[in-house]
Amino acid sequence: MTFLQSPLYHTAWYFVIYSFLGWCVEVCFCTISTGKWVNRGFLNGPVCPIYGFGMVAITTLLNPLRNNLLLLFLGAMALATALELITGYTLKRIFHTKWWDYSKQKFQLGGYICLKFSILWGLGGTAALRIVHPLVERFAIALEAPPTATLLAILLVLFLLDSIVTVNTIAKLNHNLGEITRITHMLHETSDVIAENLGENALTAHGKYTEKRQAFHQAKDNLEDTAQETYLELCNRLDSLREELQQAKRFGAVRLLKAFPKMKSNRYADALEDLRRRLRNRKSE
Repeated sequence: MTFLQSPLYHTAWYFVIYSFLGWCVEVCFCTISTGKWVNRGFLNGPVCPIYGFGMVAITTLLNPLRNNLLLLFLGAMALATALELITGYTLKRIFHTKWWDYSKQKFQLGGYICLKFSILWGLGGTAALRIVHPLVERFAIALEAPPTATLLAILLVLFLLDSIVTVNTIAKLNHNLGEITRITHMLHETSDVIAENLGENALTAHGKYTEKRQAFHQAKDNLEDTAQETYLELCNRLDSLREELQQAKRFGAVRLLKAFPKMKSNRYADALEDLRRRLRNRKSE
């Protein structure tokens, strides 16, 4: 048996094919739900890797149950639900972001999984293994040739590069949201401190050092000028960060927000919501 005839080679094709088919399912579902086309998926390319991993697990572990519909359904539901739970929790821990939220659904757990979608995953996995997978198996066997092996290698490399770009995009998004949050806090904090100091200095100058009022007013003017310069500098930096986030459409934060409209940030919820609001306002203009 050559490598092109090995289960590993076929499994790699299963992963690629089902990642693409899963992306198609997600796009169709979201288009019907929202009435507009969305490049749904964690990555930029037309793939949803969670479907690839899910179907590889189902075809590998549940194939012996393919003739028992009840056990196949329960197994597919359990595997898909576990994968969704692990994926959602892992993404939240790594990126401090919740990418989907089932909190408003009945019989849900942490917003990561819910009974409604678990049943759908079970039905989908059963149908895929019984109806779709035989066709995919034959297609993978037909791809047992050196040119298609090269194609598979290229697709996997593109998948890896897309993953790197996406992780970098999310890291940059979190960094910029953190900067926006920090600068906004500094603006509020600086304003409060300056107001407090000016008030204390005014009382001191009026009550104890009347003869130094002129010096106080000069210091007050200098402080106000410095504060104004700092304020403008912080505002410019804030505007620059917001503009940077809004401009990165194809491979940036805008695509991710469209793909995951219920995405929530644990650390920078206010900054993320502000970005959403600005994007909606820009679109309506």
